Amino acid sequence: MHRGGGGSFAVPWPGAGQRGPAPAEFLTGPGQAFHEFYARNGFDYPGAPTSANERFTTPHDSAHVLSGYDTSLQGELLVSTFTAGMHPDEPITGHILPVIVSWHLGIEVAKFAGSSTGSLDPRKFWVAWERGDETAGDTLGPTWDFWGLTEQPLAEVRRAMAVPALDPADAADGVYPDWYEPTA
Repeated sequence: MHRGGGGSFAVPWPGAGQRGPAPAEFLTGPGQAFHEFYARNGFDYPGAPTSANERFTTPHDSAHVLSGYDTSLQGELLVSTFTAGMHPDEPITGHILPVIVSWHLGIEVAKFAGSSTGSLDPRKFWVAWERGDETAGDTLGPTWDFWGLTEQPLAEVRRAMAVPALDPADAADGVYPDWYEPTA
């Protein structure tokens, strides 16, 4: 079961309210990578009754696609750290503390996210922060235009945004506890 509030969204999402194959617009660039990310994780497209709020998921999941971090507990911690590096609004309280408290200290902050211990790898954390800080753009910022980028090659978007490459040694550990179900 995928949890979420079935949020509203500013622009119509192709295929809103559907689950399944990507619309034709998603067959290239970040759009394709975004679709593959949703398919790999079993996420419902924004607009589906069980999907989460698109105003959060598209920017957040765009950060996953751009940064290369998966949706494991450590991946969520690292993508939140990457986001904190690129997004100047409340980077610590809005992005860092909730994931460290939830998935490193084991204190449940949000029921749907659960809690665990040991997901923080300090070296990976600082690499994620630096990568986000070096990124010239902000997927949570007011000028982020997901739709304007969907057909450009992902490598070009990463290059234009100066997203540093992810060294495999700094990638998330890919550990998914039995109880954990990533949501979008």
